[in-house]
Amino acid sequence: MVIDPDALRQLLRENLCEQVRIDHRPDGALMLQTPFRFPDGDSYPIYILATESGGLRLSDLGHTLMHLSYEHDVDVLIEGAGKMQFERIMAERGLQWEGGAFCLDTAPEQLLKAAFQFGQGLTGICQLAALPRPEAKHAFADTA
Repeated sequence: MVIDPDALRQLLRENLCEQVRIDHRPDGALMLQTPFRFPDGDSYPIYILATESGGLRLSDLGHTLMHLSYEHDVDVLIEGAGKMQFERIMAERGLQWEGGAFCLDTAPEQLLKAAFQFGQGLTGICQLAALPRPEAKHAFADTA
């Protein structure tokens, strides 16, 4: 079988365009739709905001921790035993923490890269929060 890279490139573009898009909400906000999902199937809410410097800010507006708090003790994640892993994920993905919201600043031309980076960061935080107690204890003990 011969792989046609041009056909694959076109297929990838078409699929990405279907799954990654920007919606204008009735309240005026711009929301980035991606295939990233919480374990229960809900989409990650990723808002696109303008920064004063002319760039863009991706933000969950605090939704991720609120969503996780329904089933998990997020205080353990942020201030307790999971703090070091939480901070590692934040640093690896370039996420900022502002008033309960996860944020990532980017230049407009880097939006696609930032969207995947932001989604990967939120996914890592969700996975960390979902660790069962014995596994979490072990994971956190290894980082101390």
